[in-house]
Amino acid sequence: MSIKWKTTILFIGSFCLNILLLWLFFIYNYGGNLEMTMLESRENFMEETKQLAEMVDGKSYKEALVIIDEFESEDSKRKVLLEKLPSSSMNNTWLPPTQNGFGFFDNLMVEIDGENYVLIINDQRATLKSGSRVTVSEMVSSLLLFECFILCIIFILQRYVFNMIIVKPLIEIKENVDDFKQGKLSFNTPKKKDEIGELEHSFLEMAISLNKEKEIQSRMIASISHDIKTPLTVIMGFSERLLSSSLDENKKEAYLKAIHLQSDNIHKIVLDFDELLEQSIDSNLELKNVSIPYLCQMIEDEYKEYLNDKNVGFTIENQVKEEIMLAVDIFKIRRVFMNIIGNALRHNQIDGLMIMINVHRDDNFVHFDFINNGNKVDDSDLENLFEPFYTSDKSRQLSGLGLSICKLFIEKHQGRIKAKNVEDGFKIEIELPIKEEN
Repeated sequence: MSIKWKTTILFIGSFCLNILLLWLFFIYNYGGNLEMTMLESRENFMEETKQLAEMVDGKSYKEALVIIDEFESEDSKRKVLLEKLPSSSMNNTWLPPTQNGFGFFDNLMVEIDGENYVLIINDQRATLKSGSRVTVSEMVSSLLLFECFILCIIFILQRYVFNMIIVKPLIEIKENVDDFKQGKLSFNTPKKKDEIGELEHSFLEMAISLNKEKEIQSRMIASISHDIKTPLTVIMGFSERLLSSSLDENKKEAYLKAIHLQSDNIHKIVLDFDELLEQSIDSNLELKNVSIPYLCQMIEDEYKEYLNDKNVGFTIENQVKEEIMLAVDIFKIRRVFMNIIGNALRHNQIDGLMIMINVHRDDNFVHFDFINNGNKVDDSDLENLFEPFYTSDKSRQLSGLGLSICKLFIEKHQGRIKAKNVEDGFKIEIELPIKEEN
């Protein structure tokens, strides 16, 4: 669930909890049934006002004031006003009390000192089921005070929830970043499914990718050092001999040829490295539509005689019968085929070596399977064969760039390349997408 929905549910839940707690507070403190409470309060008010009227009726004005003062002193919230009326208004009838807001208001006529007076009584409170009496302001004040308490509780709960779903994961990401800066990559795959989980997953992928790039760079530096050190050692050794001793012409020529050969090896290493960097930066392809038979014939023309001269068997079989076109960069595809065949020759110095190319279709891809009956590769090394400077040769830990360049070229064509062991040897599979018809 996304953080947006989590926060929305949290706010709605907080609002509902607030309403529920206020309602429970009102039920507990004010009886819940306000209409019934007001009805009971009205009856109590009628009884009290009737008693007061009976007490002051027929008394003198001073006695009436004393009785009214005592009545008010019993409860400061009750207010009584005594006003004189014309004698014609006196009819000795009780008027029903009226509700005035939350409290009650009543007019009663009494006779004091033989004259007509109206007794005005006002009480702004209601009697609750608990027996206590409250005004509107007191009730509102208690509700507001309890609302403040509820808001404090909700704030604490929200802070805890936000800490669990947002703050804590962000702190973990920060700690992971700090660990990664120190060279550590020990955090687990994120389990959260929200935006923070996606952020953690993206950071993990980035960290793994950067760590992998760092390993490749380390291998690259070590491999260049290894591959250049050996020919340089040979060059320095032969150069010292040429400078330090008198040699016949045959030895001088042999030493010079050895120096030239090792210099050529260094030159090839530098060219491969330059090409990898160039192709990594430049992603442009000069695409051309070619048919499957055209590519098969091109491979056969370039390598059949060459491999026969080296006593290496070579066959190519095209199982694609449809007229299918591929959009490829001819130069780069030729380089891929050259690197794969050259790699097979270089790592399989055996008699009776056979290189077979099988071309077939699978859905929207055309497969070029390069199979040789040479040495197999350990399963643990298969996934790393296309990494720069990786080798399965246990005498060395590093190698060249041929297969990594192949992978780079094939992926630029939106294709795939992989290696696997087969029953009679080793196979490299290339998949190129079929050009869509307009």
